[in-house]
Order: sequence, then structure tokens, then C-alpha cells
Amino acid sequence: MAELETAFANDVLNALTAHIAVLDADGVIVAVNEAWRRFAAENGAASPTAFVGTSYLSACAPAEAAMAGIRALLDGERDQFAIEYPCDSPEERRWFTLRASRLRGGVVVAHENITERKLMEEALRVLSRTDSLTGVTNRRHFFELADHEVAAAARDGQPLSVILLDLDHFKRINDTQGHQAGDELLKGVAQIIQGHLREADLFARYGGEEFIALLPRMPAGDAVAVAERIREDVVARLQVTLSSGIAGLLPAGDTLDRLISRADKALYRAKDAGRNRSLAFTAPADGPPSP
Repeated sequence: MAELETAFANDVLNALTAHIAVLDADGVIVAVNEAWRRFAAENGAASPTAFVGTSYLSACAPAEAAMAGIRALLDGERDQFAIEYPCDSPEERRWFTLRASRLRGGVVVAHENITERKLMEEALRVLSRTDSLTGVTNRRHFFELADHEVAAAARDGQPLSVILLDLDHFKRINDTQGHQAGDELLKGVAQIIQGHLREADLFARYGGEEFIALLPRMPAGDAVAVAERIREDVVARLQVTLSSGIAGLLPAGDTLDRLISRADKALYRAKDAGRNRSLAFTAPADGPPSP
């Protein structure tokens, strides 16, 4: 009867896709399933026995956090432990989950490949932050990042500027050349703008044919020069024009919303002045800038 029970237990373990190892009370591997053996062989394990007879902690634990969890199980300080961890091969990125449970006289450890799920999660995170047409940051994620930059600049007394860029007569382009041509134009403009920005700058599609850039540690006058270089490059390479409004962070009590509102006012002035130009916000002569 005992032999049948042992054979049944082995059949169950070998039917599982997780890589399973059974440890004794000292953390020595006393048994593994076929999935464990296959994985060890496929990954060039130096042990012909797939580490049976060796200490799990010295041979297989993927990280210090995992080792601490296994030690806690062996010492009877907890009954279960789980952790996700990266385990890249030379050919690919990989992730695994480690789940371990304390048994009478030992511990059972199961490793499972979760790479497909992790890659899917990573792709979804990128999609949630990216404009699907141009591939640049979307408006929502821009605000998440920009709020932090504005708060840091205000706290440290550092300059910071925002540029709003809007393609001129974009509706006319869509109507005469078609939406596909309009989409290709937006992609091209996004690439040109990115090429003029620093790595520390934030850039996003703000909506429709409008883009936004936040430039930390840059006063408004320098940001106007950046906007002009972008405008000239767009005209030269794509034969279309764009207008820009620029605003700099005020030294006291400013916010991202107010900063963008001032840049938007400057953009409207650029449009009203004939388009194809970059203008910085200037306060009304009779008082401070409105929020």
C-alpha cells in the first residue's frame, strides 16, 4: 500500500508543470519532479542529479529575499512563502514565481514560469501610458509625471517651462489630403519635436494636433528658443507650420494647471498674430498674470 501511495504521489508531482523540489528539515533537496529535471537540463545545470542531495539555499535560491523566506519556513517561523523574481537566460527575459509551503519534516518548493503574464502586464502598462498613434507619452501619464516635476522645481526654486505646440490649419490638411496623411504628419511632427528635447524633458501628445513639452531647469526665454528651433525644423522637413505658446514657472504659489493655462494664452496670441511663431506669455500691463 505504501508503495502505491508513493507511486501515486510521484505521478501527481510529475504531471504538474511547475518545477517542484522537496526539501528535508535541513534544506537539502530530497526529491524533484520531471518538470524540475527538464528545466535543469535545458538550462545547463552542472548537477547530473538536478541538485538532489544538495542544499537548496546554496544551489537554487534566486535572490536574498527568497532565501530568507525559505529559511523562515525551515525554522518554523512561517508556513507559506511566495515571491516573483526575474531569472533571465542569455537568450530571453524571464520571470518566475516561487511558492513554498512547510511540510512535516521539510518544505516543498514550486517554481513556475510566469514570463508570458509579466510580458503582457508590461505591454499593458506601456499602452496605458502611450499615445497609440504617435508612440509618445499620452496626456494622462504626462500629468502624472509633470505634477512631480513642477512641485520639485517650486520647492527647490528652479526654473521650469512649458511649451504648447499646435499644428496650423491641421483640419484643412485632413480635409484635403485625408486622415491617413494627417496621421502620418502627426507622427512626423512628434519625432521632430522629440529630437529637439533633452532626456530629462517630458513630452506628450496633448490632444488632436496639439503637443506639450515640460522642460525642467529651463527659463521661459530659453524655452522660446527651443520652440523656434522645432518650428523651423518642422517647416523645413514637413512643409507645414506650427505655433507655440510658452510659459515659465512663477516663483511663488504656481501650479501645473496655471502654468499650462498661461502657455495656452500665449499659444492663442501666436495664432491671432498670424500663426507660424513661438510666443511666451506676458502678464497684462495692469496686473499680475491670471491663473
